Amino acid sequence: MATTNGAKPKEPKFPPIPAEWKVELPDEGYRGSNAIGGCRSIEEGYDRQGVLGQGTYGEVYKAIDLATNEVVAAKKIKMDNEKEGFPITAIREIKILSTLALSNLKMDDRHLLRDHVITLREIVRSAGHHTNNYKGSIYMIFDYMDHDMTGLLARSQREGPPFSLGQIKCYMRQLLLGLSLLQANHVLHRDLKNSNLLINNRGILKIGDFGLARYQPHALDDGQGGSARMTNRVITLWYRPPELLLGAQSYGPEIDIWSAGCIMFELLTSKPLFSANDELGMCDRIFSVVGKANERTMPGCTKYSNYQHVDFANPKFPNASRLRNHLARFGIPDRHAMDLMEGMLQLDPKKRISAKEAAAVRALAGIGRTGYRVHRLAPSPPPAAWQSQRR
Repeated sequence: MATTNGAKPKEPKFPPIPAEWKVELPDEGYRGSNAIGGCRSIEEGYDRQGVLGQGTYGEVYKAIDLATNEVVAAKKIKMDNEKEGFPITAIREIKILSTLALSNLKMDDRHLLRDHVITLREIVRSAGHHTNNYKGSIYMIFDYMDHDMTGLLARSQREGPPFSLGQIKCYMRQLLLGLSLLQANHVLHRDLKNSNLLINNRGILKIGDFGLARYQPHALDDGQGGSARMTNRVITLWYRPPELLLGAQSYGPEIDIWSAGCIMFELLTSKPLFSANDELGMCDRIFSVVGKANERTMPGCTKYSNYQHVDFANPKFPNASRLRNHLARFGIPDRHAMDLMEGMLQLDPKKRISAKEAAAVRALAGIGRTGYRVHRLAPSPPPAAWQSQRR
């Protein structure tokens, strides 16, 4: 391209890509030439359609893969302040999802990754232009999912019919299989809720939004050791487990299991299990059902920073869990489903069932991973995860 003064034209500028992103995805199930490290142009591989949603994180487009004609979601990473670099939520998603794809997974685990954890297909760039000072944008290319669980629940309540017990068990088994893969790879999701469970029209459920995910530190201890500390300001309030509400900074995959138990209750009853506007309100709701926290029922809890702020002398906090009676009042029809929820909603995190164990319990026996198509629903708005930033 010639210029009027003979100067060399400007080259497109891109934000620097951290070295750990420059990796090659495995050939199986991915396009080797389009690996994350390649960062080809979005115009080269995709035809952008309409905008699915936008928020503080940037825009998400519906796009067509020109090579396969598949529909995908292209999430544009918003760069408001270049001095601060890439948004931390994008870095977390890229690091966790790309490392999961690269890990030495067994074939069964690879299948679970493709089916029940959202796939980051690749990272692409847009070409620079004089209108943006020749600075290209970065896009994350994901599987396109037709629905999220929040939308499906709302529509089943509004239009009917409600989810069948078999359908709920099918969704829960898929969620637990996805969680078992994360737990096997020491990944804590830390934001499980209905709007982050994505479902396509074939009834396949995938865990999405890894912006708050992180790897579990090794050698976690019960004494709030410095090297093992993590923030407890994670997980949306209604799905946050009691140890985080009390201020625990050392925790493991049990926090995601608690969230899964809350989700299962909501699928069965169309109501949140515990709801309040603040942490103390949530403590009041939880401990009035699962019993008061003390060194007998929840070892180590008296050392948590918020423990002294909760009035455990409150007479409405029982000494033992009343969870099963609480579940029965909502007319949950399946005894084995109640057993499963009891296992996931133990007050003591160490007594909660693991995702792998939960996926194999009697409540889910004989339930396939798919089979409940969403064909009965008319086209719905895009998943909430793509419409707005929730933090």
